[in-house]
Amino acid sequence: MSRNHARLTGARWQRLRRRALDRDGWRCTRCESPADLEMHHIKALDDGGDPWSLDNVAMQCRDCHIDSHRTVNDPERAAWLALLRGES
Repeated sequence: MSRNHARLTGARWQRLRRRALDRDGWRCTRCESPADLEMHHIKALDDGGDPWSLDNVAMQCRDCHIDSHRTVNDPERAAWLALLRGES
């Protein structure tokens, strides 16, 4: 966990999480699962992403959240996943 992630606790974080859950319908934004939801920062905090912006978070199930970080760190894997999903 980066030092940026260590400060994401407390009431402010809980409020942001609740707003994201409500906005995303209490489902993963990738696979629509309602289980094991985690808040994913779209632009990584280490890359200057705003940790408190609702526009910079998306709810994802644990598996999709792990996969999101793998995709970010592996451009070749991201390209294959995009191809399999029919994205260009």
